[in-house]
Amino acid sequence: MLIAVLSGVGSQATQKLSSYFSGQKHQKHLTSSGPPVTVDEAKDISDVTGGSWISQKEVELSPNQLDWLHGIYQSDRDAYVSWFKGQGAISRGGNLIELDLVGNRSDPVRIMNIQPVSQCRAASTSGTLFYLASQGQENTISIYFDLGQVGQGYETWSEGGAARSGNYFAAHKYTLAHGEHVTFRLSIGSQEPLACNYRLKIDVIADKGSTAQLVDDQGKPFQFESGALNFPKYQRLYVGTPYCGQSAGGQWKQVNPKSFNESKAAGGRC
Repeated sequence: MLIAVLSGVGSQATQKLSSYFSGQKHQKHLTSSGPPVTVDEAKDISDVTGGSWISQKEVELSPNQLDWLHGIYQSDRDAYVSWFKGQGAISRGGNLIELDLVGNRSDPVRIMNIQPVSQCRAASTSGTLFYLASQGQENTISIYFDLGQVGQGYETWSEGGAARSGNYFAAHKYTLAHGEHVTFRLSIGSQEPLACNYRLKIDVIADKGSTAQLVDDQGKPFQFESGALNFPKYQRLYVGTPYCGQSAGGQWKQVNPKSFNESKAAGGRC
């Protein structure tokens, strides 16, 4: 899914592969050298309100360790996410990526397209699942990239109260003056049972030519796993809000994946 939350941009506007960036905060003092668009931040914020995770490893946690995990959720969200990644876990369902771009030329540069460059395989159904109920979407322009569709992705979005489909950036171009920012929220997933990794390709017109820049997740591809869940196939299952009476973000309870009943658990019965 690809959501665009736009701020501080002009408009209008039309490829060699040149630049590559890791998603993180970048330089505050821009120059006109280097890439035409600077990536100030590219961060997966899927877990801002909590999120589900899948690890192919069997992760066994004691009650004290679960309490510790809840504690770092409250105190240090980046450390909380890093802990999951350290267990080899990836986001369940898709990613929500905040991408902040800055113009880096004396003349305006045009952003022509943003799309994931992906590799996908069949999703696994083993290991450990940390499972939360789906969180609601923000009220923004939303563009859905389904990486399970033919080609690089099928996009849909809502505009003026009407559903649209096709390439969002074919009808929406953004021009950045030197030092000017635009922020996109990119939500990317699949309706198919897939495990995908991908980088983001940004097509730009600058310096009287076109170029493409690749963005990743701090040196690694962004990753997610999607598709229907088969709880009994997991070796370990931990559930969070609102299952089994859990009410606080980052709070997890271990349950038996063989007997877990989602509708009963949502009512507090486990």
